[in-house]
Amino acid sequence: MKYAFVVTALLASVTIAAGRPPQFKSGVEVVYLDVTVQAPDGSIVRGLAQEDFLIYDDEVTQDVAIFSAERAPISIGVPID
Repeated sequence: MKYAFVVTALLASVTIAAGRPPQFKSGVEVVYLDVTVQAPDGSIVRGLAQEDFLIYDDEVTQDVAIFSAERAPISIGVPID
């Protein structure tokens, strides 16, 4: 990891010295959604399949790349002062 930082810093220095402003590009390929479905009586709905979900982003339907009905682990951080 230390070497990657040195190489990145070196490349940025060369780019700035050449008179070109450095460029940074980013993007998101996968978004993780943790979903819980409740019935009107408040009970948890189980046994849903990938076909039971529609995902929209800016009114455009998105593909569900990975679907799992298994419980996912959670992480909780507790700051102590």
